[in-house]
Amino acid sequence: LVSLHLSDSSYNTEKLAFDLHLSRSSLTRKVRYLYGINPGEYITRIRMDKALYYLQNRQYVSIAQVSSALGFRHAGSFTRCFHNHFGVPPSDIVR
Repeated sequence: LVSLHLSDSSYNTEKLAFDLHLSRSSLTRKVRYLYGINPGEYITRIRMDKALYYLQNRQYVSIAQVSSALGFRHAGSFTRCFHNHFGVPPSDIVR
């Protein structure tokens, strides 16, 4: 479900829980059990893994396009998130 909503900047834990017909607390419990992280971190992980794929495979012309495709409103926010997740800025991947 997260992959289907990558470009939706408003897709969050509440919407994922609703789509799965779970309460937010049930979703949190299940995601923590399966992945050891909370649902928000899980959504971010899916987005960042897709970002890495897009950048490595040159799916988009610019980092701003990747950012937009993954539901970030600002390329700067995407760059910070990517750097926090992978330890390098997205520009290092496209070089």
